[in-house]
Amino acid sequence: MSGMMARMGSALRPLGLYDLREGSFVARELRCYAAALDAVDDALDALLREGFVQTASETGISRMEAITSSRQSADMPIEKRREMLLYRFAHRPDDFSPEGMKNGLRAIGLDATLVELLAQEQLVLSDSSAMADLSQYLRVRREAGQLLPAHLEVLFDMGTLTWAVFEGKNHTWSQWNNLALNWMELEIYQ
Repeated sequence: MSGMMARMGSALRPLGLYDLREGSFVARELRCYAAALDAVDDALDALLREGFVQTASETGISRMEAITSSRQSADMPIEKRREMLLYRFAHRPDDFSPEGMKNGLRAIGLDATLVELLAQEQLVLSDSSAMADLSQYLRVRREAGQLLPAHLEVLFDMGTLTWAVFEGKNHTWSQWNNLALNWMELEIYQ
């Protein structure tokens, strides 16, 4: 007996108006209804599950990323993608408090620090997470620029290239030069 058939039977049995014995016309009619309603019930369960960030599967997360124009790479763990979506849905575009801006940056995957240089009308955004490639670096810069106040110049200090890392590569200046990388590419050079 299907789940919907059992539910209809338990709702109708106390009324005592219907012959619900196996093989009766009413039971056969209810079985037909139940077949269609079980499919609807399953679809509604899936809709409810996929409609919430906390319970969505890979498919639901991908759909939400498409809606928010924030598609992430498939190799990013689903929990990180889920966290980014939660921050994105909670972020208000007019919240330029330091905490609001940090939450906006978390929505694009940055756990950055922001330093306000009020006299220079600048924000310094610092994040040391390693970027996978130049396109990810440029995407993050573009999205961060859209989240932060337009009236302030944003200085990006992103990537993992420090003098210690730079010197640890044991390249001569000629070897660095032969790589023919610009500064942004050097920032993400592994």
